[in-house]
Amino acid sequence: MNPKLKSALVLGGTLLLGMVIGGLVTGAVIGKRAQRLALALGNEDRFVGATMNFIEPNPDKQDTVAHILHHYGATMASETKIYRKQQILILDSLKHDIMPLLNEEQRERLQKRFEQMERGRKRLFQGK
Repeated sequence: MNPKLKSALVLGGTLLLGMVIGGLVTGAVIGKRAQRLALALGNEDRFVGATMNFIEPNPDKQDTVAHILHHYGATMASETKIYRKQQILILDSLKHDIMPLLNEEQRERLQKRFEQMERGRKRLFQGK
């Protein structure tokens, strides 16, 4: 094998390996952030705590800020629950309407995908 080809293969392999590792690390970081955000938006106390930590209000205004955040945190948690339920209903309707049009292999693939989405939703919103 000539040196130029060997160098090109090593360089290409290194580039490919870097891209794969970068993609995996990025996916893990984004997944953790999404999970923290979903947990904060779906729970009033977590929303208040996270926002208080971010804002770091002055001690003399801490109670007022916390009171306001509790109001909006409750609204945020309620709306997040409603949104999740609507998503589930839409996906159930989609499954009901599309399954009769698919062959057995397509139905199996779609069912597996729905199961993956459900596991992801549970892990994301329930912290599991």
